[in-house]
Amino acid sequence: MRSITLALAASLLAAFPAAAQHCWPTSIALMVRDERGTVIDPSPLMDSLRYSPARRETADFLVRVVRIHPASTNDFDRPGGIPMITWYGQGDCRVDMREVVLRRGGAAMRLWMDLHLDAERHPGAGDFILKAPPFAAGTWRLDVCALPHPATDGYAIIPPRWVRVSASADPAAAWQPPRCGAAG
Repeated sequence: MRSITLALAASLLAAFPAAAQHCWPTSIALMVRDERGTVIDPSPLMDSLRYSPARRETADFLVRVVRIHPASTNDFDRPGGIPMITWYGQGDCRVDMREVVLRRGGAAMRLWMDLHLDAERHPGAGDFILKAPPFAAGTWRLDVCALPHPATDGYAIIPPRWVRVSASADPAAAWQPPRCGAAG
């Protein structure tokens, strides 16, 4: 009877497709600051938030405000953390951020960046914090081409090398990639 049970169990396991491979978590948390540089809760800005690429255009990720504890990824979205807009990988564990537009009090701030995380191709810790420039109308370019190496249980801080490209957040302006030179 035992061999029949084992054979039946083996045939049932073979009939089901294998589950997707698990990969390392990935996330980029954007710390939003007011005009004076003080960190603010970005929740009121979420209704007007725009970003590209959109989810599933190139990667499967979610975007929402999450409470981040910079010293520990184990405290993801727990009370007491700093509220940040967070892009985090789901099924394929990839996150892409090219442009983010925030609106506050009638002003629009466009942030150009070229950030791509892929935990399947590059396994290992992949949690990052990016501090936005103090809120000001206009277009800003992040001049960072290589991400720092985070600890396995903490967030790495992306160097906030923001350059103001324009006093306008005009969507017709042509996107610019980072200019890294020797600093990237």
